[in-house]
Amino acid sequence: AITVEDNPKDLTPIQYIEEIWQIHPVLKGEQYIIEDEQEKLEKMIKDIKKYKNGDIEGIIADAGESEHPRIISVHNNKIYIFQYLPGGETGSRIAEVAKQTLEQVLATFKYTN
Repeated sequence: AITVEDNPKDLTPIQYIEEIWQIHPVLKGEQYIIEDEQEKLEKMIKDIKKYKNGDIEGIIADAGESEHPRIISVHNNKIYIFQYLPGGETGSRIAEVAKQTLEQVLATFKYTN
């Protein structure tokens, strides 16, 4: 699923999740960690890493075992959220194929504006 939202405040992907999702990640090395266990559960985010694939650059908010990562990117005053919605159970072949397919689609994605 792809969601596109206006970005009038010109937020970065990290600022977006802090302001809109009310999450408070802490940068540790190359990734952001959610230290508050309640935030992790409520927002279904385990950790956040930098993400780059084709034309898309931003962050990936990994939901951990639920395997519903959300990739957040900013382009031309818009926020793009690419969400992987798997079929099948966690770790199943169906979920893995769907995840690989999403990565292939994102590798060829191009912004048109």
